[in-house]
Amino acid sequence: MLLEEQLQILIDQAASYDVPPQVISGAFVPVLQNYASTLPQEQYYIATNQSGDWLMTILESKSNPGQQKRVIFAFEQSKGICKLLPVTHLLFEVFGRAEIDSVVFVDCQREISRANLAQDINRSIKQYLIQSSYC
Repeated sequence: MLLEEQLQILIDQAASYDVPPQVISGAFVPVLQNYASTLPQEQYYIATNQSGDWLMTILESKSNPGQQKRVIFAFEQSKGICKLLPVTHLLFEVFGRAEIDSVVFVDCQREISRANLAQDINRSIKQYLIQSSYC
C-alpha cells in the first residue's frame, strides 16, 4: 500500500483515535510522511505474543551500564508470530505508546526514537493549531 493511501486511511479513521481528521491531515501526516519516506519498506512485521501484544526488548547501554531502552523491532519479513502494519500506522501507534522508546528497523539498520517522533509530531501539531482556527 502506498504511503498516500496509508495516510488517507489514518485520516479516514481519525474519529476512532478521538482526533479530528483536520488535525491528522494537517499535523500528523507531514511528520509521518517525512519519517516513512526515509524507510525502504511500506509495511513491516512487528513481533507479537499469542495475544497479539507487541513484544518489547530491553536493551542496555554497553558504555553506560544501567541505562536502558525499551525497543520494538520492525522486520521486512515475518519472524514467527508477527503483525503486519503499514509503516505510517506503525509510526502513529508508536507515538501513542509511551512504554516504547524506539523502533529498530532491522532491514535497513535504522532506529527511530519515539522521543524524536513525539517531539516532531507535537511541534507540528502546535504549528498546525496556531495556523488554523483551532486556537
